[in-house]
Amino acid sequence: MKQCFFLLFAGLLFAGTAHAQLTFTRADMEDELVDRDLTIFSTPELSGVTFDLGASGGGQVYDFSSFSFEQSTYQSVFLSPDMTPYAVDFPTATHAQILGSETIAFSYSRLDDTGYYDQGFATEVAGVPYVLKYDPEQPAFKFPLQLGASWTYSGNEVQPMEGFYQQTEMQIDVVSEGILITALGSWPALCIRNKSQITDRVEIAGMVLSEDITSSVNYMFLTKDGVSASLTVDTLDAESWTPGVVDASLTFHQLPSAVGSTSAPDAFGITSVYPHPAAGGQTVVAWKADGAAVLTLHDNCGRELRRIVLDAGAGARQTPVNISGLPAGMYFLRLASGAAVAQKPLLILR
Repeated sequence: MKQCFFLLFAGLLFAGTAHAQLTFTRADMEDELVDRDLTIFSTPELSGVTFDLGASGGGQVYDFSSFSFEQSTYQSVFLSPDMTPYAVDFPTATHAQILGSETIAFSYSRLDDTGYYDQGFATEVAGVPYVLKYDPEQPAFKFPLQLGASWTYSGNEVQPMEGFYQQTEMQIDVVSEGILITALGSWPALCIRNKSQITDRVEIAGMVLSEDITSSVNYMFLTKDGVSASLTVDTLDAESWTPGVVDASLTFHQLPSAVGSTSAPDAFGITSVYPHPAAGGQTVVAWKADGAAVLTLHDNCGRELRRIVLDAGAGARQTPVNISGLPAGMYFLRLASGAAVAQKPLLILR
Protein backbone atom coordinates (compact mmCIF):
# COMPACT_ATOMS: atom_id res chain seq x y z
CA MET A 1 0.00 0.00 0.00
CA LYS A 2 2.82 2.43 0.86
CA GLN A 3 4.27 1.98 -2.60
CA CYS A 4 0.88 2.68 -4.18
CA PHE A 5 0.57 5.95 -2.26
CA PHE A 6 4.12 6.89 -3.21
CA LEU A 7 3.40 6.08 -6.85
CA LEU A 8 0.17 8.13 -6.62
CA PHE A 9 2.00 11.35 -5.27
CA ALA A 10 4.86 10.76 -7.71
CA GLY A 11 2.33 11.33 -10.48
CA LEU A 12 1.14 14.70 -9.05
CA LEU A 13 3.91 16.98 -10.34
CA PHE A 14 3.54 20.44 -11.84
CA ALA A 15 5.10 22.13 -14.85
CA GLY A 16 5.38 25.74 -15.92
CA THR A 17 7.35 28.85 -15.17
CA ALA A 18 8.32 30.16 -11.77
CA HIS A 19 6.69 33.22 -10.16
CA ALA A 20 7.91 35.64 -7.48
CA GLN A 21 5.58 33.87 -5.05
CA LEU A 22 4.73 30.29 -5.83
CA THR A 23 0.98 29.76 -6.10
CA PHE A 24 -0.58 26.63 -7.55
CA THR A 25 -4.14 26.54 -8.90
CA ARG A 26 -6.31 24.12 -10.83
CA ALA A 27 -4.77 25.35 -14.07
CA ASP A 28 -1.31 24.24 -12.91
CA MET A 29 -2.51 20.70 -12.29
CA GLU A 30 -5.04 20.27 -15.11
CA ASP A 31 -2.51 19.40 -17.81
CA GLU A 32 -0.38 17.28 -15.48
CA LEU A 33 -2.89 14.48 -14.91
CA VAL A 34 -1.82 12.71 -18.10
CA ASP A 35 0.53 9.88 -19.03
CA ARG A 36 4.14 10.66 -18.09
CA ASP A 37 7.50 8.91 -18.07
CA LEU A 38 8.96 9.59 -14.64
CA THR A 39 12.55 9.17 -13.53
CA ILE A 40 12.72 8.49 -9.80
CA PHE A 41 15.78 8.74 -7.56
CA SER A 42 15.33 6.95 -4.22
CA THR A 43 17.70 6.61 -1.30
CA PRO A 44 18.66 3.26 0.18
CA GLU A 45 17.86 2.85 3.86
CA LEU A 46 19.06 5.87 5.84
CA SER A 47 20.39 5.83 9.39
CA GLY A 48 21.62 8.78 11.44
CA VAL A 49 21.06 11.25 8.57
CA THR A 50 19.44 14.60 9.24
CA PHE A 51 18.11 17.24 6.85
CA ASP A 52 18.21 21.01 7.27
CA LEU A 53 14.77 22.41 6.39
CA GLY A 54 15.79 25.92 7.33
CA ALA A 55 12.78 27.53 9.03
CA SER A 56 9.22 28.58 8.33
CA GLY A 57 8.50 31.31 5.78
CA GLY A 58 10.27 32.28 2.57
CA GLY A 59 13.90 32.30 1.50
CA GLN A 60 14.73 28.73 2.51
CA VAL A 61 17.12 26.24 0.88
CA TYR A 62 16.33 22.51 0.49
CA ASP A 63 19.59 20.78 -0.45
CA PHE A 64 19.19 17.21 -1.75
CA SER A 65 22.55 17.21 -3.56
CA SER A 66 24.39 15.25 -0.85
CA PHE A 67 22.14 12.18 -0.91
CA SER A 68 23.18 8.98 -2.68
CA PHE A 69 20.33 7.86 -4.92
CA GLU A 70 19.32 4.76 -6.86
CA GLN A 71 17.68 5.56 -10.21
CA SER A 72 14.56 3.90 -11.63
CA THR A 73 11.89 4.77 -14.19
CA TYR A 74 8.12 4.54 -14.02
CA GLN A 75 5.40 5.23 -16.56
CA SER A 76 2.49 7.03 -14.93
CA VAL A 77 -0.78 6.27 -16.72
CA PHE A 78 -4.05 8.19 -16.30
CA LEU A 79 -7.36 7.22 -17.85
CA SER A 80 -11.04 8.06 -17.67
CA PRO A 81 -12.63 6.57 -14.52
CA ASP A 82 -15.42 4.98 -16.59
CA MET A 83 -12.78 2.83 -18.34
CA THR A 84 -11.85 1.13 -15.05
CA PRO A 85 -13.51 -1.84 -13.30
CA TYR A 86 -14.37 0.07 -10.13
CA ALA A 87 -15.95 3.19 -11.66
CA VAL A 88 -19.31 2.52 -9.96
CA ASP A 89 -17.60 2.84 -6.56
CA PHE A 90 -16.27 6.32 -7.41
CA PRO A 91 -19.10 8.02 -9.34
CA THR A 92 -17.79 11.59 -8.89
CA ALA A 93 -14.17 10.87 -9.86
CA THR A 94 -12.76 13.02 -12.65
CA HIS A 95 -9.46 11.10 -12.99
CA ALA A 96 -8.16 7.58 -12.52
CA GLN A 97 -4.56 6.40 -12.44
CA ILE A 98 -3.03 2.94 -12.79
CA LEU A 99 -0.88 2.11 -9.77
CA GLY A 100 1.33 -0.70 -8.59
CA SER A 101 4.37 -2.61 -9.75
CA GLU A 102 3.48 -6.09 -8.47
CA THR A 103 -0.27 -6.00 -9.12
CA ILE A 104 -2.46 -3.51 -10.94
CA ALA A 105 -4.48 -1.11 -8.83
CA PHE A 106 -6.44 2.03 -9.62
CA SER A 107 -6.53 5.31 -7.73
CA TYR A 108 -9.42 7.73 -8.10
CA SER A 109 -9.47 11.50 -7.65
CA ARG A 110 -11.51 14.61 -8.27
CA LEU A 111 -10.20 17.97 -9.50
CA ASP A 112 -12.11 21.24 -9.31
CA ASP A 113 -11.42 24.92 -8.71
CA THR A 114 -11.17 24.42 -4.93
CA GLY A 115 -8.64 21.60 -4.88
CA TYR A 116 -7.48 18.14 -5.81
CA TYR A 117 -9.14 15.37 -3.80
CA ASP A 118 -8.07 11.73 -3.32
CA GLN A 119 -11.17 9.54 -3.33
CA GLY A 120 -9.50 6.17 -2.79
CA PHE A 121 -8.13 3.21 -4.69
CA ALA A 122 -9.14 -0.30 -5.63
CA THR A 123 -7.48 -3.59 -6.55
CA GLU A 124 -7.95 -7.30 -6.03
CA VAL A 125 -6.36 -9.23 -3.13
CA ALA A 126 -6.34 -13.05 -3.35
CA GLY A 127 -9.26 -12.91 -5.77
CA VAL A 128 -11.32 -10.59 -3.54
CA PRO A 129 -11.98 -6.93 -4.45
CA TYR A 130 -10.24 -4.43 -2.16
CA VAL A 131 -11.98 -1.06 -2.50
CA LEU A 132 -10.80 1.73 -0.18
CA LYS A 133 -13.09 4.77 -0.42
CA TYR A 134 -12.09 7.75 1.70
CA ASP A 135 -15.06 9.15 3.61
CA PRO A 136 -15.06 12.05 3.06
CA GLU A 137 -12.63 12.41 0.17
CA GLN A 138 -9.13 13.58 1.14
CA PRO A 139 -7.98 17.07 0.02
CA ALA A 140 -4.47 16.35 -1.32
CA PHE A 141 -4.12 20.01 -2.38
CA LYS A 142 -6.35 23.01 -1.74
CA PHE A 143 -6.24 25.94 -4.14
CA PRO A 144 -4.70 28.43 -4.08
CA LEU A 145 -1.78 26.34 -2.80
CA GLN A 146 0.77 28.79 -1.42
CA LEU A 147 2.86 29.64 1.62
CA GLY A 148 0.72 29.66 4.77
CA ALA A 149 -2.03 27.39 3.45
CA SER A 150 -3.19 24.79 5.98
CA TRP A 151 -5.94 22.20 6.32
CA THR A 152 -6.88 19.13 8.37
CA TYR A 153 -8.56 15.88 7.47
CA SER A 154 -10.39 13.53 9.83
CA GLY A 155 -11.85 10.60 7.96
CA ASN A 156 -14.61 8.31 9.03
CA GLU A 157 -13.81 4.64 9.51
CA VAL A 158 -14.05 2.78 6.20
CA GLN A 159 -14.22 -0.92 5.39
CA PRO A 160 -12.33 -1.76 2.16
CA MET A 161 -13.00 -5.49 2.56
CA GLU A 162 -14.74 -7.85 4.96
CA GLY A 163 -13.23 -7.72 8.45
CA PHE A 164 -10.76 -4.92 7.69
CA TYR A 165 -11.31 -1.34 8.89
CA GLN A 166 -9.25 1.81 8.39
CA GLN A 167 -9.37 5.41 9.58
CA THR A 168 -7.11 8.29 8.49
CA GLU A 169 -6.30 11.65 10.07
CA MET A 170 -3.99 14.29 8.54
CA GLN A 171 -2.66 17.77 9.21
CA ILE A 172 -1.22 19.51 6.13
CA ASP A 173 0.68 22.80 6.25
CA VAL A 174 2.59 24.72 3.58
CA VAL A 175 5.39 25.63 5.95
CA SER A 176 7.95 27.38 3.76
CA GLU A 177 9.07 28.47 0.30
CA GLY A 178 12.58 28.35 -1.11
CA ILE A 179 14.96 26.71 -3.57
CA LEU A 180 15.12 22.94 -4.15
CA ILE A 181 18.77 22.03 -4.86
CA THR A 182 19.74 18.75 -6.54
CA ALA A 183 22.83 17.47 -8.33
CA LEU A 184 20.96 18.13 -11.60
CA GLY A 185 19.81 21.68 -10.97
CA SER A 186 17.86 24.03 -8.68
CA TRP A 187 14.24 25.20 -8.77
CA PRO A 188 11.86 27.36 -6.69
CA ALA A 189 9.69 25.11 -4.51
CA LEU A 190 6.99 25.02 -1.86
CA CYS A 191 7.57 22.84 1.21
CA ILE A 192 4.44 21.01 2.38
CA ARG A 193 4.37 19.05 5.64
CA ASN A 194 1.88 16.21 6.08
CA LYS A 195 1.45 14.66 9.52
CA SER A 196 -0.76 11.59 9.20
CA GLN A 197 -2.07 8.80 11.38
CA ILE A 198 -3.68 5.65 9.99
CA THR A 199 -5.51 3.16 12.23
CA ASP A 200 -5.97 -0.37 10.83
CA ARG A 201 -8.20 -2.87 12.61
CA VAL A 202 -8.98 -6.49 11.79
CA GLU A 203 -12.26 -7.67 13.32
CA ILE A 204 -14.07 -10.97 12.74
CA ALA A 205 -17.50 -11.74 14.21
CA GLY A 206 -17.19 -8.84 16.64
CA MET A 207 -13.77 -9.95 17.91
CA VAL A 208 -10.82 -7.58 17.35
CA LEU A 209 -7.89 -9.66 16.13
CA SER A 210 -5.46 -6.76 15.73
CA GLU A 211 -5.31 -2.98 15.75
CA ASP A 212 -2.32 -0.99 14.51
CA ILE A 213 -1.74 2.75 14.49
CA THR A 214 0.83 4.06 12.01
CA SER A 215 2.05 7.66 12.25
CA SER A 216 4.19 9.39 9.64
CA VAL A 217 5.59 12.82 8.87
CA ASN A 218 6.27 13.60 5.23
CA TYR A 219 7.62 16.72 3.53
CA MET A 220 6.88 17.34 -0.16
CA PHE A 221 8.76 19.92 -2.23
CA LEU A 222 6.73 21.00 -5.27
CA THR A 223 8.03 23.01 -8.20
CA LYS A 224 6.52 24.27 -11.44
CA ASP A 225 9.28 22.68 -13.51
CA GLY A 226 8.40 18.99 -13.55
CA VAL A 227 10.52 18.24 -10.47
CA SER A 228 9.45 17.22 -6.96
CA ALA A 229 11.12 15.86 -3.87
CA SER A 230 9.93 13.99 -0.81
CA LEU A 231 11.24 13.33 2.69
CA THR A 232 9.87 10.94 5.28
CA VAL A 233 11.25 11.91 8.67
CA ASP A 234 11.37 10.43 12.15
CA THR A 235 8.01 11.05 13.84
CA LEU A 236 9.88 12.06 17.01
CA ASP A 237 11.23 15.00 14.99
CA ALA A 238 7.84 16.17 13.73
CA GLU A 239 8.42 19.73 14.95
CA SER A 240 12.15 19.89 14.24
CA TRP A 241 13.68 21.93 11.41
CA THR A 242 16.60 19.46 11.28
CA PRO A 243 14.78 16.12 11.48
CA GLY A 244 16.21 12.65 11.15
CA VAL A 245 15.44 11.25 7.68
CA VAL A 246 13.83 7.84 7.08
CA ASP A 247 13.91 8.06 3.28
CA ALA A 248 14.20 10.63 0.51
CA SER A 249 13.37 10.75 -3.20
CA LEU A 250 13.43 12.98 -6.26
CA THR A 251 11.07 12.69 -9.23
CA PHE A 252 11.67 14.22 -12.68
CA HIS A 253 9.44 14.51 -15.71
CA GLN A 254 12.62 15.05 -17.69
CA LEU A 255 16.26 14.83 -16.71
CA PRO A 256 18.19 18.10 -17.17
CA SER A 257 21.21 17.67 -19.44
CA ALA A 258 22.47 21.24 -19.09
CA VAL A 259 21.37 24.57 -17.71
CA GLY A 260 18.34 25.74 -19.66
CA SER A 261 17.84 22.44 -21.52
CA THR A 262 16.34 19.05 -20.85
CA SER A 263 16.63 15.59 -22.25
CA ALA A 264 14.39 12.57 -22.05
CA PRO A 265 15.00 9.86 -19.45
CA ASP A 266 16.65 6.60 -20.42
CA ALA A 267 14.68 4.90 -23.19
CA PHE A 268 12.11 2.61 -21.61
CA GLY A 269 8.43 2.03 -21.93
CA ILE A 270 5.55 0.93 -24.13
CA THR A 271 5.63 3.33 -27.05
CA SER A 272 2.57 2.12 -28.99
CA VAL A 273 -0.03 -0.60 -29.37
CA TYR A 274 -1.38 -1.46 -32.84
CA PRO A 275 -4.08 -2.04 -33.81
CA HIS A 276 -5.86 -0.30 -30.98
CA PRO A 277 -8.61 -0.88 -30.16
CA ALA A 278 -7.85 -4.51 -30.99
CA ALA A 279 -10.45 -6.82 -32.50
CA GLY A 280 -8.56 -9.75 -34.03
CA GLY A 281 -6.40 -12.51 -32.64
CA GLN A 282 -3.38 -10.40 -31.75
CA THR A 283 -2.09 -6.89 -31.21
CA VAL A 284 1.49 -5.66 -31.62
CA VAL A 285 3.22 -3.87 -28.76
CA ALA A 286 6.15 -1.56 -29.50
CA TRP A 287 8.47 -1.19 -26.52
CA LYS A 288 11.91 0.03 -25.47
CA ALA A 289 14.24 -1.35 -22.80
CA ASP A 290 17.97 -1.44 -22.14
CA GLY A 291 18.00 -5.03 -20.86
CA ALA A 292 15.89 -8.08 -20.09
CA ALA A 293 12.20 -7.29 -19.73
CA VAL A 294 8.87 -9.05 -19.23
CA LEU A 295 5.65 -8.05 -20.99
CA THR A 296 2.38 -9.16 -19.37
CA LEU A 297 -1.31 -8.69 -20.15
CA HIS A 298 -3.81 -8.27 -17.31
CA ASP A 299 -7.58 -8.11 -17.10
CA ASN A 300 -9.29 -5.15 -15.47
CA CYS A 301 -9.01 -6.76 -12.02
CA GLY A 302 -5.24 -7.14 -12.34
CA ARG A 303 -5.12 -10.88 -13.07
CA GLU A 304 -2.25 -11.88 -15.33
CA LEU A 305 -3.45 -13.48 -18.60
CA ARG A 306 -0.35 -13.49 -20.82
CA ARG A 307 3.40 -13.39 -20.08
CA ILE A 308 6.21 -12.89 -22.60
CA VAL A 309 9.92 -12.86 -21.68
CA LEU A 310 11.53 -10.34 -24.00
CA ASP A 311 14.93 -10.22 -25.69
CA ALA A 312 17.73 -8.98 -23.41
CA GLY A 313 19.27 -6.76 -26.08
CA ALA A 314 18.96 -2.99 -25.74
CA GLY A 315 16.82 -0.91 -28.09
CA ALA A 316 13.34 -0.76 -29.55
CA ARG A 317 11.34 -3.91 -30.31
CA GLN A 318 7.90 -4.95 -31.52
CA THR A 319 6.21 -7.96 -29.95
CA PRO A 320 2.89 -9.57 -30.96
CA VAL A 321 0.56 -10.46 -28.09
CA ASN A 322 -2.02 -13.21 -28.53
CA ILE A 323 -5.48 -11.95 -27.53
CA SER A 324 -7.55 -14.70 -29.14
CA GLY A 325 -10.27 -16.06 -26.89
CA LEU A 326 -10.40 -12.95 -24.72
CA PRO A 327 -13.83 -11.30 -24.46
CA ALA A 328 -14.41 -7.66 -25.29
CA GLY A 329 -13.43 -5.25 -22.55
CA MET A 330 -10.65 -3.21 -20.99
CA TYR A 331 -7.25 -4.85 -20.37
CA PHE A 332 -3.81 -3.56 -19.35
CA LEU A 333 -0.33 -4.17 -20.75
CA ARG A 334 2.59 -4.04 -18.31
CA LEU A 335 6.31 -3.88 -19.18
CA ALA A 336 8.81 -4.53 -16.36
CA SER A 337 12.60 -4.41 -16.43
CA GLY A 338 14.37 -4.32 -13.09
CA ALA A 339 12.89 -1.45 -11.11
CA ALA A 340 11.34 0.16 -14.22
CA VAL A 341 7.63 -0.35 -14.88
CA ALA A 342 5.44 0.87 -17.75
CA GLN A 343 1.72 0.26 -18.26
CA LYS A 344 -0.85 1.05 -20.95
CA PRO A 345 -4.56 0.25 -21.28
CA LEU A 346 -5.71 -2.06 -24.08
CA LEU A 347 -9.32 -2.04 -25.33
CA ILE A 348 -10.49 -5.24 -27.04
CA LEU A 349 -13.59 -5.13 -29.27
CA ARG A 350 -15.47 -8.14 -30.62
